[in-house]
Amino acid sequence: MRRASGPAAALAADGPGGGHFAIGGTAQPAQTHITVASLANLTYVAADAAGSESLWAQAFDGQEWGPWKNWNMGSTASLSGG
Repeated sequence: MRRASGPAAALAADGPGGGHFAIGGTAQPAQTHITVASLANLTYVAADAAGSESLWAQAFDGQEWGPWKNWNMGSTASLSGG
C-alpha cells in the first residue's frame, strides 16, 4: 500500500537549457522527489532562451521504483512586447 506522504515519482532536468520543474510556482531542485498530492500542482517552466533539454521521470508504486524514462523538451525564445 502506498503511503500518501511518501514519494510517488522522481524527476530530473538535464541540459544547458535551464528549464525546471515547479510545484505550486516554487522551483524544484534539478533532481527531486514528488508526492501524489503535489502532482496536480506540478509544472515545467521552460528556459528563457530557445533550446532543448532532457527530462527524466521515474515512478514509485509504494514498493519498487520503476525504470527511468526520458524525453526531450524544446522551448522557443519568448517574445517581449515593446
